[in-house]
Amino acid sequence: CFPLQETWYMLYRNYAFDPAFGGTAKCVRFTNAGPEVNGAYPLVISFGNSSNSVTATLGSSPGYTAKNIINLKSEAQDTSLSVYDGYMMCKECAILRFPYANENACGLLVPESQLGQDITCCRFVFDLICGTTPKYIIYDESC
Repeated sequence: CFPLQETWYMLYRNYAFDPAFGGTAKCVRFTNAGPEVNGAYPLVISFGNSSNSVTATLGSSPGYTAKNIINLKSEAQDTSLSVYDGYMMCKECAILRFPYANENACGLLVPESQLGQDITCCRFVFDLICGTTPKYIIYDESC
């Protein structure tokens, strides 16, 4: 799915507070910020009225050949964290795990073109991987 062809929005997640991206802020979104350079993809992660420029690199977890880890390095804070790809359909949705928040933290993201569309399959897979409750709504019409 990299480079991102459009902005991706987090619809909801199963954890209340995100220590890296805005705490309880709404409207978390990921936008391409330029071309890939040596396997690194510049992104802007926006949340509420704030944003953070990061570089994403892809890796594989032990025992996998697929690139199922997204390493995010903040340009401003010289910190990095890893996000795990639980399920990815590049034109429909992504279910990501956020272990820096807690060991069960998951979020459902969709590209802008899928906002308001029927993503029943994605919602079902989220429930299987991440559980049915709680769900904290991150995207709404104000985004």
